[in-house]
Amino acid sequence: MITNTLFEALRAHLRARGITYQDLAAALKMSESAVKKMFAKRDCSLSRLAQICAVIQVDLGELARGTARQSKLINELKREQEQEIVENVRLFIVAVCTMQGFKFEDIIATYKITEAQCVA
Repeated sequence: MITNTLFEALRAHLRARGITYQDLAAALKMSESAVKKMFAKRDCSLSRLAQICAVIQVDLGELARGTARQSKLINELKREQEQEIVENVRLFIVAVCTMQGFKFEDIIATYKITEAQCVA
């Protein structure tokens, strides 16, 4: 069933980002119990689904295609990856901004980083 797949993908994204139902409820200006009920019943409006996607920073199309697999979501870095980020100021800035939900365009404009540098 499509609804089950969507809500399981939403849950996977929430877990991967460390967002609780309480956090989601606050972002959506709802009660935590209303969010729990929505997930339990697997029922919400399309506009509410779009709001949830905005909070968890995933495209609705990506979610619908079922690409939100836990294996694709990064929960932690290896020691070598952390060291590489810390040693490169530009990489560190992009990493922090990305974790804070900055948009690609905003990072480039604010920190005067080229698209290629930001992607790298």
